[in-house]
Amino acid sequence: VQIGQFARPDNARAAEARAGALGLRAYSETLQTAQGDRVRVRAGPFATRAAAEEARSRLIAAGLEAALIAPEAPR
Repeated sequence: VQIGQFARPDNARAAEARAGALGLRAYSETLQTAQGDRVRVRAGPFATRAAAEEARSRLIAAGLEAALIAPEAPR
């Protein structure tokens, strides 16, 4: 579940902490974009789509934006 992509690392840390407070495993990754560095925050992985949808609902109820994303293929 993607929680957001942030230009300010402190905003990313806050979103990650809020997801953690909900009992979700959250993590962040720094990305280089045409607009500069961004920090992407995600929660998961989840064993099933239903579990991911439930987590998304909890995140939204807590005031965070959240979107389901497809798992990345192994490289």
